[in-house]
Amino acid sequence: MGLLMGLLLVGSMPGGVLAGEKPSVVPATTTNFALANATATAIAAGGSHACALLTGGSVRCWGSNFSGQLGNGTTTNDPIPTPVVVSGITTATAISAGNGNTCALLTGGSVRCWGDNYYGQLGNGTTTNSSTPVAVSGITTATAISAGGYHTCALLTDGSVRCWGYNNYGQLGNGTTTDSSTPVAVGGITTAIAISAGGYHTCALLTGGSVRCWEPTPPADSATGRRRTAPPRSRSVASPLPLRSPPATTTPAPS
Repeated sequence: MGLLMGLLLVGSMPGGVLAGEKPSVVPATTTNFALANATATAIAAGGSHACALLTGGSVRCWGSNFSGQLGNGTTTNDPIPTPVVVSGITTATAISAGNGNTCALLTGGSVRCWGDNYYGQLGNGTTTNSSTPVAVSGITTATAISAGGYHTCALLTDGSVRCWGYNNYGQLGNGTTTDSSTPVAVGGITTAIAISAGGYHTCALLTGGSVRCWEPTPPADSATGRRRTAPPRSRSVASPLPLRSPPATTTPAPS
């Protein structure tokens, strides 16, 4: 059994993500997880679907399936409110869900993804959606994965990072803003120990505790001088940058 929650109207989860329950402001019970003695050990929520990693290495998903993001070999515009078995995944050790796709890290370091592939976020060298898992090209030593809005990244055993998919804002970190349907190396990252992908940016935690991110940098509005909240497509930071230190604070002298 599992628990999920979402806000009604503001941040409600469409497409049956609550596994048969209506959007709720309190935790809702997700049913039909267990198969024999299998229980959920990890979960991942995407744009309008969710998945659970079970003991034994299988994965189950539920919710919207218009792009095949549930991985059971079907596509439907109607939500699937109960968990379905992801085809062919039996040795998963981690999962991560993007807006319309899902990826699983397998024992041995390979990665498989399924669902939306419009920008190449499945990493198999095509831009064709897949309702069953496909192997990510060239990834054999991954230790962690993270799916963003329309891109995915993998941390490798040597501390490097590979990313693939949408890159219009430089979120793949390879110094370009060109989408890639196969993994590309993130520039300058050689000692990463953790990664996290956001909607249009990615960050890596490095050995020693520093963090580097590759993300859009919106220009200042010419009228107000303030930064725009939505990054334009023509301006991006396509290579990792260190986080800035917070400004120093001073304690006022007693009067």
